[in-house]
Amino acid sequence: AWMERGGAVVGFFTRELREEGRRVGFELVLLPERMRFLLAHIRPIGSTRMGRYHLSFGGLQAALVHLNRPVPPGALVVVDEVGPMELRYAPFRSWVQRTRFPSPFLGTFQMKLEPVLARWGCLEGARILRLTRTNREKVREEVINMLDTLTTQEDSHA
Repeated sequence: AWMERGGAVVGFFTRELREEGRRVGFELVLLPERMRFLLAHIRPIGSTRMGRYHLSFGGLQAALVHLNRPVPPGALVVVDEVGPMELRYAPFRSWVQRTRFPSPFLGTFQMKLEPVLARWGCLEGARILRLTRTNREKVREEVINMLDTLTTQEDSHA
């Protein structure tokens, strides 16, 4: 809905990498360019490990170059997700700590990280929707409705 009305979208989302139906890693996909950067893989790609995954800080470093660019006025900022893997990389953690995301902003994080993000001031003024396996469709619809409301407000101010 946001992009259909001509709204800019910037930021990133994290995508699972699968081989033969099995999750083998994750990549960051930058928006709007759709540039992809490897974040983690079960094959050795870096010296830092988290569980069964080897982390690629080179991918995060490259992504940070793009994430530090100015945000166009009125753009929807998407950060999916701020998770333990991303926060293991100190420059990314620093970026999260110092960034005050503009409105409109859509971000995801693991619930166990909420106290840390709140302490850093990242959640000020945020509306937090808790996503579970059972409420996934309901939350999806709620997010779409929120974005529709924002685009309607933008249209009325134009």
